[in-house]
Amino acid sequence: MEQIMYGDMVTRQMPKEVISMAVTREDFEDYLEVQQSGMYNMLSPDAIMASGLDKPTYMEIISNYSELKEKFD
Repeated sequence: MEQIMYGDMVTRQMPKEVISMAVTREDFEDYLEVQQSGMYNMLSPDAIMASGLDKPTYMEIISNYSELKEKFD
Protein backbone atom coordinates (compact mmCIF):
# COMPACT_ATOMS: atom_id res chain seq x y z
CA MET A 1 0.00 0.00 0.00
CA GLU A 2 1.30 3.42 -0.92
CA GLN A 3 1.75 6.01 1.81
CA ILE A 4 1.25 9.70 1.09
CA MET A 5 2.37 12.52 3.39
CA TYR A 6 0.07 15.48 4.01
CA GLY A 7 1.92 17.73 6.45
CA ASP A 8 2.20 15.65 9.61
CA MET A 9 -0.41 13.11 8.44
CA VAL A 10 0.32 9.89 6.62
CA THR A 11 -2.51 8.33 4.64
CA ARG A 12 -2.61 5.04 2.83
CA GLN A 13 -4.06 4.67 -0.64
CA MET A 14 -5.52 1.39 -1.77
CA PRO A 15 -4.00 -0.10 -4.91
CA LYS A 16 -6.27 0.46 -7.92
CA GLU A 17 -6.81 -3.30 -8.27
CA VAL A 18 -8.36 -3.39 -4.78
CA ILE A 19 -10.54 -0.37 -5.53
CA SER A 20 -11.89 -2.00 -8.66
CA MET A 21 -12.83 -5.10 -6.64
CA ALA A 22 -14.42 -3.14 -3.78
CA VAL A 23 -16.77 -0.85 -5.76
CA THR A 24 -19.19 -2.44 -8.21
CA ARG A 25 -20.75 -0.85 -11.28
CA GLU A 26 -24.08 -0.89 -9.43
CA ASP A 27 -22.53 0.98 -6.49
CA PHE A 28 -21.11 3.60 -8.83
CA GLU A 29 -24.43 3.97 -10.66
CA ASP A 30 -26.25 4.42 -7.33
CA TYR A 31 -23.79 7.21 -6.47
CA LEU A 32 -24.25 8.83 -9.90
CA GLU A 33 -28.03 8.78 -9.56
CA VAL A 34 -27.82 10.89 -6.39
CA GLN A 35 -25.16 13.15 -7.93
CA GLN A 36 -27.18 13.77 -11.08
CA SER A 37 -30.33 14.57 -9.09
CA GLY A 38 -28.61 17.75 -7.91
CA MET A 39 -30.55 17.57 -4.65
CA TYR A 40 -27.68 16.96 -2.25
CA ASN A 41 -24.27 18.17 -1.20
CA MET A 42 -22.45 14.95 -2.09
CA LEU A 43 -20.52 14.98 1.21
CA SER A 44 -23.65 15.17 3.36
CA PRO A 45 -25.05 12.24 5.35
CA ASP A 46 -28.34 12.74 3.46
CA ALA A 47 -26.61 12.03 0.14
CA ILE A 48 -25.06 8.87 1.56
CA MET A 49 -28.47 7.70 2.79
CA ALA A 50 -30.14 8.56 -0.53
CA SER A 51 -27.59 6.46 -2.42
CA GLY A 52 -28.36 3.37 -0.35
CA LEU A 53 -24.62 2.67 -0.08
CA ASP A 54 -22.69 2.06 3.12
CA LYS A 55 -20.44 4.94 4.15
CA PRO A 56 -17.09 3.21 3.38
CA THR A 57 -18.19 2.33 -0.17
CA TYR A 58 -19.59 5.82 -0.70
CA MET A 59 -16.37 7.47 0.49
CA GLU A 60 -14.31 5.08 -1.65
CA ILE A 61 -16.26 6.32 -4.69
CA ILE A 62 -15.60 9.93 -3.77
CA SER A 63 -11.90 9.24 -3.18
CA ASN A 64 -11.47 7.38 -6.46
CA TYR A 65 -14.13 9.01 -8.63
CA SER A 66 -11.94 9.63 -11.71
CA GLU A 67 -10.62 6.07 -11.83
CA LEU A 68 -14.07 4.58 -11.32
CA LYS A 69 -15.65 6.86 -13.93
CA GLU A 70 -13.02 5.79 -16.44
CA LYS A 71 -13.53 2.13 -15.55
CA PHE A 72 -17.33 2.13 -15.77
CA ASP A 73 -17.92 4.58 -18.65
